[in-house]
Amino acid sequence: MEMCTDDYIECVKRFNCGKWICGMCSEVVKERVSRNLGLCMAEALNSHYEVCQKFNKTTRLNPKLSLATTLSDIAKKSSQERSGSTKNMKSSTMLKIARSI
Repeated sequence: MEMCTDDYIECVKRFNCGKWICGMCSEVVKERVSRNLGLCMAEALNSHYEVCQKFNKTTRLNPKLSLATTLSDIAKKSSQERSGSTKNMKSSTMLKIARSI
């Protein structure tokens, strides 16, 4: 556990382009940079900041509505995946029928 000394705060700010962010956000930003080699620290910070702003404006204000939206998104993705696999099954079935004729 680190103490919030002036030296510690300066170290965190230096690493995060002059911004004081919490440890959890710092870890997310570091992982984002390591996964996307072309992404610089400032871009990763801005991207994470936008996600946090969206979360604070929606989920934190109305968790029930956010849950409903999330479940709706999951249902849409699931439906799209099923319709995609049905198309693949139809095309492979048609190929089998065409070969047997």
